Amino acid sequence: MSDIYDEIKAHFDQVDGVTVNHGKGAQGMKIGRKMFAMFGGGNLILYFPTDRVLEIIESGEGVPHVLTNGMTMKSQVVIPAENKDRWIEFAEEAQRLFNR
Repeated sequence: MSDIYDEIKAHFDQVDGVTVNHGKGAQGMKIGRKMFAMFGGGNLILYFPTDRVLEIIESGEGVPHVLTNGMTMKSQVVIPAENKDRWIEFAEEAQRLFNR
């Protein structure tokens, strides 16, 4: 059975230093013990500096990550499935910024 995240998972499975969580627990990608990307609701949630989050939202390619309690996560942006063709590109950028 196909998973919307198969392509990005396969890509990052080949990247040294990145762990892709495939099973139970938090679904996403991490460097060491820290997540830089999460899979949720058919979308990709990425960690970026706040100014980059705002740029991505203003470009229309992402939306704010709002928790169920209404709290907006300032350092996270949701890249919707409609922009799936750019998921790897955005995730590579998030990984680079995360490694600084």
